[in-house]
Amino acid sequence: MKQQTQKILGVNVYPLIAMLQQARRWWKIRELKRLWWEDMRMRKIAKRRKWVNVLDWMNIEGRYRLIKLYARAGKERGHL
Repeated sequence: MKQQTQKILGVNVYPLIAMLQQARRWWKIRELKRLWWEDMRMRKIAKRRKWVNVLDWMNIEGRYRLIKLYARAGKERGHL
């Protein structure tokens, strides 16, 4: 059975939609990675400069759980 092709102005729509969904997925993953690396960068700077108060204030485990929740919510919404 041949799949029906939807064309708009002579362009197949299904590959275009798949490409846009993949780009959105990559963008969301990039945002989550950026959140994590910003935290790790700040942690490295604080360790290097011996900012004990900043290290105490930063809750790395809590931020990790928050990013995991963002990822899970994105997965449920179909973004990831």
